[in-house]
Amino acid sequence: MDALAVLGRLARQQLDEQRRALHAIDRALAAVRDELDGLRQQLEEERRAAATLADGERLLASYQRRILERERTLRAELDRLARERAAAAERLAEHRLETRRLETLVERRAERLRANTLKKQQKTADELALARRHHRPPVG
Repeated sequence: MDALAVLGRLARQQLDEQRRALHAIDRALAAVRDELDGLRQQLEEERRAAATLADGERLLASYQRRILERERTLRAELDRLARERAAAAERLAEHRLETRRLETLVERRAERLRANTLKKQQKTADELALARRHHRPPVG
């Protein structure tokens, strides 16, 4: 296997690794979004529960502060992951182009090698046919 083909295979492996990294970021984003949704649901449930208690407003305020702080933390994480995802997606797109260029080079080289092989085979066949014609026994 020549160096160009090895580079092509390595580029495809790196592309697969970058895709897996992007999917991992997507899973992390989904997990943070799910946690944010869960916090909103918990807060709504606590609001309903607090409405039934005499000192519910005081208890709810304390709980709400903790939830809001956690929500700020999760939103910051969501923003960080979104930036990370955008950068990873851009790297993936660039690497995809580089990999395609390399694959095109490999394909063109393979095609040139096939064409050269066919030319050599045809040249050999022509030489054999010519040699047979010159060594043909006389007719008659």
